Amino acid sequence: MAREGGSGRSDFEKRSWAHNQNILRFQALLHNAAHRDRHDEIRKLLHDEEEKLRSLENDR
Repeated sequence: MAREGGSGRSDFEKRSWAHNQNILRFQALLHNAAHRDRHDEIRKLLHDEEEKLRSLENDR
C-alpha cells in the first residue's frame, strides 16, 4: 500500500476513516430521540456515507 510522505497514512486510509467516523456519527444521531424530526435526513446522509465507503473500497 502506498504511503504518503510523513503522515504514515495513505489517502485511502484517511478517506476510509473519515467515512467511518461520519457513519458512526449518523448512527448515533439516529439513536438520539432529540433528533426524531430529522431522522429521514439523517438516514439519507448515513446511506450516502455507506455508499461512498463501498465505492472507495471497490475502487481500491
